Amino acid sequence: MECDTIRVRGHFEGDRQDCRDKAELEALQNRDPIRFAAAELTKAGATTAAIQKISDEVDAKIETAVEAALAAPLANREDILADVYTRAEGWGT
Repeated sequence: MECDTIRVRGHFEGDRQDCRDKAELEALQNRDPIRFAAAELTKAGATTAAIQKISDEVDAKIETAVEAALAAPLANREDILADVYTRAEGWGT
């Protein structure tokens, strides 16, 4: 599945997005790929309970990943920028 989407939420929780057109945001929310996928699954015969089970499983995986990230040790100061910039020959000399 390929989902072409755009950010509909702010850059941070609480961002009122005053610079964005409210009608555009509302239209974009109606094209939410997760809602669209749920509607397509329903049309294909999936039950609400089955779709909710998938959603719950995804939420659990996200929660597990967040917990693992929070429990992981911080990177060494020397390693923070590893593989971020290149020193390829002829560049940035």
